[in-house]
Amino acid sequence: MESAMDETRPGWFRTHLTLVLVVWAGLGLLAGVYACTLVRTSDVTKLAITTAVSNPVVLEQVGSPMQTGWLFPAKITLRRDSGHARFSIPISGPRGSGTLYTEGLKEAGVWRLVMLEFKKYGSPDRIDLLANGAIQPAAPPQ
Repeated sequence: MESAMDETRPGWFRTHLTLVLVVWAGLGLLAGVYACTLVRTSDVTKLAITTAVSNPVVLEQVGSPMQTGWLFPAKITLRRDSGHARFSIPISGPRGSGTLYTEGLKEAGVWRLVMLEFKKYGSPDRIDLLANGAIQPAAPPQ
């Protein structure tokens, strides 16, 4: 006859595995939201969007008001007063939608755009928004 003492009980981790997985998934989701918020509120992102919104070509293609997508691929590297950023921002408006392709450099604490191109969905062409002496506002230093 087997006694109750011979049965092995599962350990704490096995008993609470679902809780552990939910906590880890929640932490991962929280980190993702935090990263997206940091990228969306960065000075270089604001500079790119402000420059694009004020461009008559983009206004004609997309219309006003414009909205930006929440998730977009981005790579931002910062080192004190210098940095490099590269990202693609989806934008949409009443007339259409497209993508802003952006590259920025931070030198002496000031961001400047070195590339800002717009590609409307369905069109093979990219429009250089910094060409033809386009004025580019500088982002204020932090």
